[in-house]
Amino acid sequence: MSNVLKACRISLSYSQPFLAKYPDENINERYDVEKNRGKNKQKDSIVIPALQLEKERIIGEAKLEAEKIIKGAQAQAEQIRQEAYDSGYKTGYEKGKDTGFTEGKQQSKAEYEELLSQVLKQKADMEKQRIEMLQNAEEEIVTLALSVAKKIVHSELDLRPEKILAMVRYAIDECNADGKKVLKVSPKDYDEIIKNKNALGLSVDHEEELIIQKDDRLSRGDCIVESDFGIVDAKIDTQLQIIKESFADAGVGRSYET
Repeated sequence: MSNVLKACRISLSYSQPFLAKYPDENINERYDVEKNRGKNKQKDSIVIPALQLEKERIIGEAKLEAEKIIKGAQAQAEQIRQEAYDSGYKTGYEKGKDTGFTEGKQQSKAEYEELLSQVLKQKADMEKQRIEMLQNAEEEIVTLALSVAKKIVHSELDLRPEKILAMVRYAIDECNADGKKVLKVSPKDYDEIIKNKNALGLSVDHEEELIIQKDDRLSRGDCIVESDFGIVDAKIDTQLQIIKESFADAGVGRSYET
């Protein structure tokens, strides 16, 4: 079985985590999702604004620090320019007594240009550091958000273990293959799935074609469906990784330009 299909649907809200297409006469009658929608939205309204505030705080601090560095560099550049000018003028004046004012003036200009080049390089390095700080801040926000989402999913499954049925039904639907299928789940979810197998909406024929097994390598909420045509990986970590990759594809952490 070399084909691996990654399931890329996951719900970070409490209303319908990882819901797929389920027959209305089975899932909707057994679990009243709408009843708890208000409570779940209240939880989301706490978590998401908190993440947004944290992101704004980090980015704001990075911008203030960058502005402070740039202003300091500009002041230093002006000081160096003035010192170079004064030094060059004095040097030129002294040398002008012996070797001519022109030679002294040229020497002063060369020294000034060298110092100015150093200051400009310093400024460019500081700007590069500022951009890296902003990029790292966004990447940390994404990692934090996914970590919080994972904890929310596991917490919901601890409180309402029957929610695993929605994830299992989704994985089975994603495995569009005839013949026998092997459903592997966490030992923590196994009893709940066996007890409510009828709620999955499987016909008698389909039940005979579905083998449910425990897999100690899987965590609560994880499930894998194997068939002769491939594997549907519906583990929570796999789905969160797909979300993280979608952030990268959207350019998160790479949106700042010099």
